[in-house]
Amino acid sequence: MGPPIISVVIPILNEAAILPAVLRSCHREGADQVLIANAGSKDEAEEVAAGFGHQVLHVAPPQRARQMNAAARVATGDLLVFLHADTIFEAGALDELRRAALDHRIVGGGFQRRFRPASPLLRMSCQIGNLRARYLGWYFGDQAIWARRDAFQRVNGFPEVPIFEDLDFSRKLRCLGRTHLVFPGCHTSSRRFHHGTLSRLTKDILLTVRHVSLDSTP
Repeated sequence: MGPPIISVVIPILNEAAILPAVLRSCHREGADQVLIANAGSKDEAEEVAAGFGHQVLHVAPPQRARQMNAAARVATGDLLVFLHADTIFEAGALDELRRAALDHRIVGGGFQRRFRPASPLLRMSCQIGNLRARYLGWYFGDQAIWARRDAFQRVNGFPEVPIFEDLDFSRKLRCLGRTHLVFPGCHTSSRRFHHGTLSRLTKDILLTVRHVSLDSTP
């Protein structure tokens, strides 16, 4: 029996400028299949994806969970990896994923995350996030969530909600079995913190706590 087949799903919306870097990282790491779920980009994102020879699916209206679920339905891999367009695999990441998947008690997980560029505060947030993933099994989308195909189907994919589809999915996944934080992992853009790192981190933490406290998901 050969190594597991890896399908990488990338949801996009107007990401032409940054898409080449993530696609090159998928190629370098030996992804077996890359699916682009395009939600009506108005820039050249679709042309960029097609130029790399990857399948582009059209999903509307725009919603990240809907895009990822649509692509997962046509993916052929044993392992499904959901990668944001501004998140790039580090060298050796998918080889390490293949090794981790040899343990069939593991149903999914994510990748250890670093921000680029990173301030000391963002580096600390990544350390906390990695501990959260290891001990609670909570993963966020910029950690490149992954799952075995059968586990993804058993939890009915990502809930198609406006926010926290990643957290809800990973919490359900943890109920099926062990999850694993892959290292080498990935690095992701810190562009969403450009208007204030501390204020954005504080907002994210408060929203997460509120969501978990109100949500009945295990």
